[in-house]
Amino acid sequence: MADQAIAVDSEEFSDSGYAESTSTSYLSSIASDIRRGVNENGRTYAAYGKTLQGMPIDEEEQDRNDLQHAKFMLLLNGKLHFAPISEDSQKILDIGTGSGIWSIDMSDKYPSASIIGVDLAPTQPTWVPPNLQFEIEDVEEDWLYSKNSFDFIFGRELLMAIRDWPRLIQQAYDHLKPGGYLELEMTYPKTYCEDNSIDLETSAYAESARLLFECGRQMNVPWEASLEWKEQFKAAGFEEVTETILPIPIGRW
Repeated sequence: MADQAIAVDSEEFSDSGYAESTSTSYLSSIASDIRRGVNENGRTYAAYGKTLQGMPIDEEEQDRNDLQHAKFMLLLNGKLHFAPISEDSQKILDIGTGSGIWSIDMSDKYPSASIIGVDLAPTQPTWVPPNLQFEIEDVEEDWLYSKNSFDFIFGRELLMAIRDWPRLIQQAYDHLKPGGYLELEMTYPKTYCEDNSIDLETSAYAESARLLFECGRQMNVPWEASLEWKEQFKAAGFEEVTETILPIPIGRW
């Protein structure tokens, strides 16, 4: 919930312009059970949030998040986003920030903007740009930010996390300023083969995708959700909705 948000609140910064971790209340003010998480089958999961999360929050997962960020940077030709936001955007929200790497890069790119990265767990670094703060939030709860307050809201790979996409999209719409942008990015793991060089009936790639879709259905977080986003954006009130589909090459090479 937003009234339980934990954020970096230090006013002391190092010469490099990054917040001094030893003078923040970021970790010390978070309840110990939220900080520790829940251990299951050798992995650590978030202890906060109203629904079970399908992805862990441990160091191995944060390394995957950083690698995933590199993947998107390659797919987007070095861009951090597609939305044509203004260089003087003043307020940006990153929902499901994970390791925080996207928010950190955005803070460096838009130093005049105030950027908030939210997640269920405090997995982000404590040394951050001065225009960035991280908060503990469950974005499936009611947002307590001021409405019509953000220039740009961004969410990437909210895998196995969101049960009610129309509600999330509607809340984003309500909290954007007129003319603001919402951008959601998701990997759709269906396997294709353009040259028919592999048998999709027997391929391990196709089987792994099938299992991912089955996991999503079992947890009520379908991986097909992104196929409905365009219409859900329009239903929420967004105009000039753009959908971009990019192939992700995979192979033994």
